[in-house]
Amino acid sequence: MNKLPTIIFYLTFPIITFGQHLTVQETLEYISSAHTKYNKYRIHNKGIMSIQYDINGKGFLHVNFFLNNKNTVTRAVHINDLLEEIEFYNEGVSSVIKLKCSTQNCVSYKGSTEYYENDISLYITQEYQAQKIYTAFNYLFSLLNEIDFKRDIDDPFANFNNSVVVRNNLATNRIKLTDQNGTFGIKVNFGDISKSFILDTGASETTISHTLERELISNGFISKQDYLPDGLYKIADGSIITQRRLLIKNLSVGQYSIKNIVVSIGNENSPLLLGKNFLDKFKSWSINNQDKYLELSI
Repeated sequence: MNKLPTIIFYLTFPIITFGQHLTVQETLEYISSAHTKYNKYRIHNKGIMSIQYDINGKGFLHVNFFLNNKNTVTRAVHINDLLEEIEFYNEGVSSVIKLKCSTQNCVSYKGSTEYYENDISLYITQEYQAQKIYTAFNYLFSLLNEIDFKRDIDDPFANFNNSVVVRNNLATNRIKLTDQNGTFGIKVNFGDISKSFILDTGASETTISHTLERELISNGFISKQDYLPDGLYKIADGSIITQRRLLIKNLSVGQYSIKNIVVSIGNENSPLLLGKNFLDKFKSWSINNQDKYLELSI
């Protein structure tokens, strides 16, 4: 009697990732490349600005001044010396982005015949490009703030669990997953609002749709003060897009209540994605494909 061959089916769960947010290093590279491509910058009509960065991701603004078309003065300003206040306005045919310094003026030069000292102002003839650079700087400062916040959380003298709180004293640390059109679905609660998200370990950030955003606003779950500067994201074709972002102060998944998680906002029909910035709140996590559950450890 001939035996029939055994056929094994593998059920795979694809990752749905629409964009990875840019890091500090990548944002500096983006600003630098924009300067190379659109180099019509002027600093108070006395110099041009170039942007460089070191291998450790610590950004410097290298400001080159051309005085009297003869002398060149270079001043390197560390990105952390800049205030998180940026002015954006139109002046004649140019759009102006003004970067203010925290402790001293960004650029200082004193020669035998003239004295020049001021904050950095970028004069850009194309308003669309000026808006992109303005958004990039705002996003850069927002990222630096988030890094400082994470450092506070990682302080060994601080309570690690200030970012993740167990809502109920349950014996299990497992959260049930569902099969959702070939992906893993997971229930996420925003107060009394409950939604099914896709658990996307390949997405750097959690994403909500514009539809869910409106629902959260109408229910008073988020306010204007919760919005962050727009973020920069690299999509599959390598291009950089801008998306709105906000800080969700509290959401719950299973028995866990999670504080202060950044989410990006897609369009009306964007899928709801629970990304890696949720998983990073925990010390460890694992997915059981066979029994369909997410196991978390704090």
